[in-house]
Amino acid sequence: MITQNRIKTVLTLAAVAMATLAFTASSANAAITFDGSFSWAVGSNTFDASGSDKLVVVVTGEHNFNQSANGQIYDVTYDGQSLIKAVDVDPKKITEGGHGDTATDIWYLDDPASFHISGTIAASVSGNGNNYVYTAIGLSGTAEGVGPTAAAPGAFSVDLTTTAGSMVIFNIGMGGGGNTASPLPGVTANSPAGAVTIAGLEAGSNWAGHAVAYADISSPGLQTFSFDTTKTDVATIAAAFEDAYFDANLPSVDAGANMITWSGQTVTMDPNVVNNDTNEPQGDLTYFWTAEPDGIGDPNLDVAIADADTENASVTITKTAPTGDATVVTMTLAVTLPGKDPVKDTMTIDVYDDSCLAAEAAGMLVIDPTDLDGNCITNFEECAVMATTWFYDYTLTGPVAK
Repeated sequence: MITQNRIKTVLTLAAVAMATLAFTASSANAAITFDGSFSWAVGSNTFDASGSDKLVVVVTGEHNFNQSANGQIYDVTYDGQSLIKAVDVDPKKITEGGHGDTATDIWYLDDPASFHISGTIAASVSGNGNNYVYTAIGLSGTAEGVGPTAAAPGAFSVDLTTTAGSMVIFNIGMGGGGNTASPLPGVTANSPAGAVTIAGLEAGSNWAGHAVAYADISSPGLQTFSFDTTKTDVATIAAAFEDAYFDANLPSVDAGANMITWSGQTVTMDPNVVNNDTNEPQGDLTYFWTAEPDGIGDPNLDVAIADADTENASVTITKTAPTGDATVVTMTLAVTLPGKDPVKDTMTIDVYDDSCLAAEAAGMLVIDPTDLDGNCITNFEECAVMATTWFYDYTLTGPVAK
């Protein structure tokens, strides 16, 4: 522990790290790209999916005639080419214990450009075709087909067991109990963290509508996908599309928390690395740390990394001239499994001129009236400051104007 002389500040590297947590686990796997979307109500429309390797279409509708619950989506086409249904929810009368008239589906087509550059999306539906809404989505970097799916009639959330490196498209279909659809701006995705709501619209006078979102999945497992509504005349569905290039054997790499320190103070790297190699025996991981800026050719900065080829390397960053503010150094950790490309992640170190400025930046500055020279330390130097005003008389010597 590094402790300052008096009570003004107690500053430790661990404490500063906790003050600036920012974990950004990384992977060398190519991520799925969300290329864009387009939404409309009623009938067919044109969508350009030529730059994507997968077309996803979300359709929601309801019949709305006396709880007939016979609205259905039979087919979705892209310039005549039928898409494949990934997941759906059929309507069921509320009077029979169901969620109402809402029917909602997710459909997809691999390699849409092989069928048309910019195609017309149309759906074959039953019931009142004026009560349907659509969202078309382009994705790139996906594997063929669809991964896990889930559906939850009568609920505003759905649980889905996902795989790492996938993207989940999820949707809440609304309006099942009558004219009760209320999509954007009223309804947006609120789980998982980082989910992005991309569409929300209704048909007619709130006859039917939906809100659509996507979420990138970095860690596998059971997750909840939900929207911020409490309505039960709804249906929530989700479909995971997997990364075409994802390699489950690659390590998971988290370079660690961002740090605050001061010139000349050594920082020990504290990454979190998991070897996911399923081979027996596991391949040995190799490590390498680099810094940017690295101080080479800079007379005002020296960056010295000790044991750069180890997981817990240390770095000492020295500012040879004070700057009054932080010099930010980005540390990159590259972890390599034999025969694979390295997996990289970064963290930053904010380097201040001295420990007092670092304490202030970390929000750990405790005001001490005895620190007369403002250097975060109370010692005999305060006596010198005090001596400059010793016996100074601040009292009035006569009346003054108010």
